Amino acid sequence: MKRFILIFILFLSSIFLCGCIDLKIDQEITIFNDKNITHSMKILTSDNVIYFREEIENRLISEFKKAGFTDITRVNDANYFGICGIKNNNLEEVKNDFNNNNLFSIDDRSIDYFFFKHISVNVNFKLGELLHDEDKNLISLSEYKFTLNLPVKIINSNADNLLNNGKSAVWYLSPYETNNIYIECIVYNYINIAIITFIFLLSIIFSIIVIIKNNQCSTMDDNEPINVGLKSLQKDNIKNNICPNCKQKISTEDIFCGNCGYQLKKIN
Repeated sequence: MKRFILIFILFLSSIFLCGCIDLKIDQEITIFNDKNITHSMKILTSDNVIYFREEIENRLISEFKKAGFTDITRVNDANYFGICGIKNNNLEEVKNDFNNNNLFSIDDRSIDYFFFKHISVNVNFKLGELLHDEDKNLISLSEYKFTLNLPVKIINSNADNLLNNGKSAVWYLSPYETNNIYIECIVYNYINIAIITFIFLLSIIFSIIVIIKNNQCSTMDDNEPINVGLKSLQKDNIKNNICPNCKQKISTEDIFCGNCGYQLKKIN
């Protein structure tokens, strides 16, 4: 107990001598096509309280574990030190967490079309309300960077920067003012697109088959009068005792032409 009181007194003395604790927060959320989410959070504090680094990091680690982060590491960044944590979630779980938190105002809308879904998300919140009243005078949040990575391209947003061909948005949030995060994106329905493409290709193939068959029927109809005329001419030649093939004389009793062997009559 004495050790705890001594550390607490030294900690307060350090704050009054060195000034308030300067915090930097770097938060990144990556949403995948299967609606799973990787959530990364990095909290850094200035090294003017380096003598109490272990106590501060242990407190941060405890808070990270309470928040469900599993992959927790200690990090250093220039004149800052702190903790980085990573956890995996489902999109529905994250939406429920935000909707159940009164500090966030969320308006998400989606409109389904045949080929795609139009999604818009509008979030309002104030970072200062996330701090306890007794911590506001001791903590200075100098930077809060929030990055959102999506599997689709963002078509409209109020982000400070768009990266990764429009699939990543970066906001630098204000510690003490109401922040607004707004994005619009389109999620294509590839199943419906594939179905329509397949039907279109089938219709083209069917049309080609119909055209080919119609051309074949037209050719057969054009040749039919010629065949009928040839048969009629052949019969006339046989009646006149002339071979329709070699034009030599034949007799009415001949089954084959004696000259060329052409079959003159059917054999029963």
